[in-house]
Amino acid sequence: MKLTHRRILNVISHVGLVAIIGVFSILIAQTRSLPQRPDVLMPFLEFRCPTYVVPSSRSMSLEADVVGVKEIYGEGKARRVAYSWEVSRGKIMAGQGTPKITFDPSELLTSGVNSIDVRLRLVGGPPELENERTCTLKMSPTCTPPHLFDQYGGVSATDEQMHLDRLVEYLNETPGSIAYVVAYAGRRSCVREAEWRANRAQKYLVEGKKIKADRIVAVDGGYRDELTIDLFIASDCCGPLPTPSLARSSAQVKGFCENKYKETVSQ
Repeated sequence: MKLTHRRILNVISHVGLVAIIGVFSILIAQTRSLPQRPDVLMPFLEFRCPTYVVPSSRSMSLEADVVGVKEIYGEGKARRVAYSWEVSRGKIMAGQGTPKITFDPSELLTSGVNSIDVRLRLVGGPPELENERTCTLKMSPTCTPPHLFDQYGGVSATDEQMHLDRLVEYLNETPGSIAYVVAYAGRRSCVREAEWRANRAQKYLVEGKKIKADRIVAVDGGYRDELTIDLFIASDCCGPLPTPSLARSSAQVKGFCENKYKETVSQ
């Protein structure tokens, strides 16, 4: 049978439509198979120590977290990741092989500031995952632990300013004191929210209230169920050891904080 020019065009159009539908079907299937955590682009290791001196005790805990392995590779691959810890001084009391260890450094500490290297090796993770990191804890058995001056959560910028103003009054009355702003992002948070909130408070205190920069320490404390800011006061060189209660892999992190926070603390 002879094909007319119009019939040939119809066949070509039909074939083209089928091809387009096929491409869209593939794209939809691929989209459905993507991880449900768009904030996790590749797996990474979350593990760090405070950069300042902390008071020592007979029992201290540090925790690491591997983010993205379960979401990208599945539960089975995530379960195969093993944690191997080493401490340069002291004794691991519990948690070897898990993301969280408890260790006792007190017997080996001398007066003054002591450094303890904490090394973490990961075994069984995907090739792109960082498999080793060492952080250094600076500890003192003689310094006075800081005290919690104030605490607040996801309040407005105006309410936060009231909390910070009370801190300013105290710092002006006690010239030798140092303030630590320890921020914890919540279960639902924007990217690097704890760091962003701590830096915002520090900026208000230093630039807005003219507190000397070396008297304000901004700390990213990690994650808790709810966004929390702890304000500590220290009389010497010791700062607080952060106490997060939520793993980074359990938080839903998306969007930028500049977009989340439309208001700013007034200067």
